[in-house]
Parts: sequence; C-alpha cells; structure tokens
Amino acid sequence: VFIHSCGDVDELFDDLLILDEAGVILYAMPRTAERVLGEVTGMAPSDWLSPLSADVLLRAVRTALESSTWLDASLRLKNREGDEAVLEVAIAPFRRTRGRVLVLGRNLLVSLLEADEERREREKELTCLYQVGQAIEEAPTVEAFFEELPVIIRRGFRYPSQTRVHIQYGELQFGEVAPPAMQLLDRDLVIGGELAGTIRVWSLQDVSFLGEEHQMMAEVGRMTSKAIEKYRQGLDLEQSLRRLRVLLGAIPDRIALLDTNYNVLISNDPEAESAVGHRCYGHYYRRRGPCVDCPVTEALETGRPASRSWRGRRRLWELKAFPVLREDGRVDGVVEYVKDVTQEQRVQEQLVHADKMAS
Repeated sequence: VFIHSCGDVDELFDDLLILDEAGVILYAMPRTAERVLGEVTGMAPSDWLSPLSADVLLRAVRTALESSTWLDASLRLKNREGDEAVLEVAIAPFRRTRGRVLVLGRNLLVSLLEADEERREREKELTCLYQVGQAIEEAPTVEAFFEELPVIIRRGFRYPSQTRVHIQYGELQFGEVAPPAMQLLDRDLVIGGELAGTIRVWSLQDVSFLGEEHQMMAEVGRMTSKAIEKYRQGLDLEQSLRRLRVLLGAIPDRIALLDTNYNVLISNDPEAESAVGHRCYGHYYRRRGPCVDCPVTEALETGRPASRSWRGRRRLWELKAFPVLREDGRVDGVVEYVKDVTQEQRVQEQLVHADKMAS
C-alpha cells in the first residue's frame, strides 16, 4: 500500500527493493528487476550480488537499521549470464515497519538491462561480420556465397525471425523479394566504380533500424564487394591458367615457371600435377639442393638469361633459364626451358664431318 501510494517514488527511482534485516528481498519494483534477475523475491544478497557487494549490503542494512540514516553504496549486480554491472544505490530504513529497509536505485537495473541488451546486439553484429568473412573464405563460388549470405545477415539484426534479405547481383537473385512500401535498408555492391548489385534488408515489424545495424550493413556491403572482386580475379586467373596450360601443352619441350625458391608453379610436364609445389631439383633430379652450375641459380642471382648443356646416359640436354622481372627490376621468378638437343647435335657433328671430308 505504501509503495503504490507514493507516486513520486516511481518518478524519482527506477528501482525499489524492500529487504529484511538479513538482506532477503521481500518486494521488488519495477518488473525490470525480474526481467534481469529472474524471480527476485526471496533472494539473499549472495544470489544477486558479487560476494564483496553482498557483504557491503548486509553491513549497510545493519547500519541503516541501527542509526536510522540513509547510506549510499556501490554494488555489483549479477545478471543471468553471471556478468556484473556497478549499481549506485541509496539504502534507507523503512520507518513504517521495523526490521525493513528500502534500496532505491536511479536507472540502475534499467541500465543493466539496456547494457546487457546492447552487449548481446553488438555480439550478434560482430558474429555476423565474422561469419561473412568465413563464408568469403570457404565458399567455392560467388553463387554459393550469396546463397549463404541472407541467413548470416538475418542473425545480425535485433529481430532475426522478422528480418528479410534480398540480394541482386547482375541477373542473379537470392533471398526474398521485398514487397512494396516497406522500409528498406539498402547497400550497393560497387566493383571498380560500377554498380554490380544490391543487398536489401527489411523487417516484417514496423520498426526502425538501429544506427549500429546500418553500420553493420555498410561493412557487410564493403566485405561483399571485396569478395566479388576476389571471385572475379580468381575466375580470371583460372581462365588465364587454363589458356596457358593449353599453350604450354602444345610445346614438345619442357617448360616450367619457378619462384625464387625453385618451387614449380606451373609446368607442361606430363607429371605436372606432382611437380607443382615441389622444388625443381628435388622433383626432377632427386637432389637436396640446387644443381652445380645451375642456370636457374645464375638467372636468379644476376637477373640475366643463362644456359647450360649436359649429357645424360643416352641423350644430350640443354637447359635455359629466363628471369621474370618485376617493374622495379627485381627477379620474381624464372622460366625454365629444357630441350632434348641430341638430334641437333648429331646433325651438327655430321655437318662438321662432311666439311672435313670435302676439304
């Protein structure tokens, strides 16, 4: 009766608790307390406060009852997840009933609830951005990425079950189409200064999007634009590599592109799949280090073409190495060209022999 007859209490304080001399909650208002802590009635201090704060409250209750004075205290209030928030409260003896005290808080439990809610929202947004990054790394194609993206985006909003997402990329469309007259949150996908598509978000509820949700979608749009660029570059690179393999496959001599550590990057060798990623001297010559007088080593060190011939058991081979130079002149790799010159050598020797016979 006392509580409901004091309208000013509701205006001045967001939270009011009535405790007995042992600190047990006999009454709590408003409903915010129960939303944060659960059913608070009957809770002892240790149930809703940190151990130190529970001790502070008990001492304050005893002092307030003994001295009939108001006391201020800072308490650490636990929520359902076990997190804590600092609460500034006033503790006063309840003059109408002996052995009872009032705990009054201005924007305390409400602030905790809002802080908890804000933390959960920020966690959802960060999780959304993290999952977008994961999808970019793991999706094999841009289509597979866009199939997954609407579900990820919905999870980042306040009301995921009420949030809808539509993505348009060129002639491709993913998600649900937005009905007319809906409040939309749009993010354009811009690649190389040109509009490539749009991500469109709306809610089935009549709510405005938070500023943080706008920021999240701005980042999603940026990440998605980068992802499209990556997929396009990957596609262009794969097409270029296919064309290069076709061209190299038409050359009967062995050609390989090596990096500065002698690793085979691409080759027209019939065993190219097993060669790629391995050092040339280990794969082709079963050595643990570069060959002596290797033209590749010379090309890497000097930045100039080099060549060398050697005779195998039955064949004569020639290896030429051509450095691949960056714009600044530094060596970025080497093209290795290996040719069987046995027949050419025999023809040359026959010509020399014929000249001698003619003279």
